[in-house]
Amino acid sequence: MRYLIGVLSAFIIAALLVPLVKKLAIAMGAVDNPSEAVRKIHKNVIARGGGLAIYLSFLIVSVALLSGLPKQFMGLIVAGTMVLLIGLIDDVKRLSPWLKLLVQVLAAGIAAIGFGITINTITNPFGNTIVLAQSN
Repeated sequence: MRYLIGVLSAFIIAALLVPLVKKLAIAMGAVDNPSEAVRKIHKNVIARGGGLAIYLSFLIVSVALLSGLPKQFMGLIVAGTMVLLIGLIDDVKRLSPWLKLLVQVLAAGIAAIGFGITINTITNPFGNTIVLAQSN
């Protein structure tokens, strides 16, 4: 039941934040204009930065539902914030894909090395689990 409350709360918070983030994005010029490139499918200007609403809703619900903030969760927040910030900057000023990749790799490294976040298995939704490392 706790997970259902968390998911529903995050959805509601994100839904409430999206219009605010949209106004902020338009005010900051973080928009995707279809006249800027030939390959655009949409006809109207679209606000960017929607990840901010999703990230904030995740953060709010997680902090509210977790009792204490484990070291790994803090690593997730630090790394997630790095990726969010580089994405928001890219929404306003077009950044090099290599710079974005560098920040994403640094964020992953900080999460893994600095906060001990590891991925031991990958679950295949159609069957087997791939074991990457044996957990202790």
